[in-house]
Amino acid sequence: MSCVRLLSSCSTRLAWGLFVFGLGVYSNAAENGQTLEEDDRTQLVQSLPAGFFTPVTAPSRPIAIQQLCPEWEPSSTVLISVPLSGTLANPKALKFVLDFLVATVPHIPVGILYNRDEESRLGRLIHEIEKNPSLSGYSGRIDFVESRVQGFWIRDHGPQFGRSHQGDLIVIDSIFRFLEVESLYDPSRIGEFNAASQRNYSDDLSPQFVANYLRSDYEYETSIVRPPLHLQGGDFSTDGRGNVFISEDTIASNGGDWGTIERIFQNYFGAENIHILNPPKGNSAKHLDLLFKVATDKTYLVSRQPRADYLSTSHSRNLAQQISRSLKNNLSYIKRNLSGIEVLELPMPSLLVKSRDQRLLELRGEVLNLVSRKANVDLGLVLNGNPKLPEAESARSAVALEMLVETGKNINLNDEADLEMVAQKYLGSGIEEFLETYVNRQAIYRSYTNSLIVTNPSLETLILLPRFNVQEGESQSDYAAMEQEVERAYLSLYPSAQLKWIDSDEITRLGGSIHCMSISVPLQVKLTASRKLKKSDSILPTKNG
Repeated sequence: MSCVRLLSSCSTRLAWGLFVFGLGVYSNAAENGQTLEEDDRTQLVQSLPAGFFTPVTAPSRPIAIQQLCPEWEPSSTVLISVPLSGTLANPKALKFVLDFLVATVPHIPVGILYNRDEESRLGRLIHEIEKNPSLSGYSGRIDFVESRVQGFWIRDHGPQFGRSHQGDLIVIDSIFRFLEVESLYDPSRIGEFNAASQRNYSDDLSPQFVANYLRSDYEYETSIVRPPLHLQGGDFSTDGRGNVFISEDTIASNGGDWGTIERIFQNYFGAENIHILNPPKGNSAKHLDLLFKVATDKTYLVSRQPRADYLSTSHSRNLAQQISRSLKNNLSYIKRNLSGIEVLELPMPSLLVKSRDQRLLELRGEVLNLVSRKANVDLGLVLNGNPKLPEAESARSAVALEMLVETGKNINLNDEADLEMVAQKYLGSGIEEFLETYVNRQAIYRSYTNSLIVTNPSLETLILLPRFNVQEGESQSDYAAMEQEVERAYLSLYPSAQLKWIDSDEITRLGGSIHCMSISVPLQVKLTASRKLKKSDSILPTKNG
């Protein structure tokens, strides 16, 4: 196995004394009789508090993999994860799920993972599907898969797939839970630690439910393997020919012991070369699929710098410079280290940001918070819209009086001149400075690389593409031009493919897009069969035997 990029840039990020591989429990495999693979598992288990792993999540022995399955390989079904309560309570999220089904189900069946604890809400989702005229007649192509999922992002908490030398479909179940809490572990705060470390336990079980579903409903001969590795699937890509792509963030989240990480990818993923690229910058999901896509075994898609000229804030300009540097470095790396690869650059819409009106609403909130404190009233009562609640009316009157005393006039915060006056008075700066220094709490990337390429058993290819909407200060014609360029790029690789656009701004606000919330299951030829058990010589005879 060859490492095609050195990891020296990670040294300061990885100095996390209590994290995963750095807890001082590592013992030399040759001294304790273990293989290196067994030692990798032992050191991880011993480095975490008792109870972190259960019998269904503990790392297992590796299974020899002949080939990892790339995204475009013929598939039998597409899987998505739908948190029922959150989806049914959010009409825009529900519309996205229905739009995804409308685009996908005529081409290939879809399995929907849902949380069995929300069984009572499943009927509502089924009803929404049945009353959608575009899904009429396709009910037999939609499965509902019992699981414990809590979130949309099955790409992250679901499995990767490979094939063994015997033809089994290998379900690779990496650790999904956020191990970075380990760097904060304090024995005196074990309760807090346990709550954090168990937060994503339900989603971490998804590959188990996927494997069971494939064995029972598709009769696929599957084996499940659990590497001692924290990996979110959005930060993983493969060409199916031994090349694996991850980001610096995956290296950091596994403690930075390159020898161990290299060995795990070799033994559990069958990797021959590991390529480490730069993840997205800012407070964002650190996943490569927001910037990069292996579209064929010979062609990669990379994003260009997102448009940022209309985002006139100090923070956005700085973030744009960081993003530009990362994208240039990734492109340079690919061209320098991967010969014979064609690289297609895709346009990238602006990051999703709050409009001027939304930011002014936050400014009003900050002003009201300070004024309420000065008037010694509860902000919650001030914001309460019930006109019949005397306490709320009294609180609003106290706030109005406080601003009148300080400014000499009755203030209307919906009037920008009045808002400017009270912002200067209570915050020490006005509207324009607030807008200039505003920082979006999350960097929300909108990327055309976050697509799904799926080929059905009839070798027909469908490409699902995320559609994004114009933001304040932008032009619809610019977005139309970007979509035309994206279509040309994908069709140059798959000339006979169907392209389907799905409005994705709402799901993107939740942290991901089409690629993040879906995985395709490779078509499998080998079906389940009986297993002949070998008699063990270690079984002792009975007294009568």
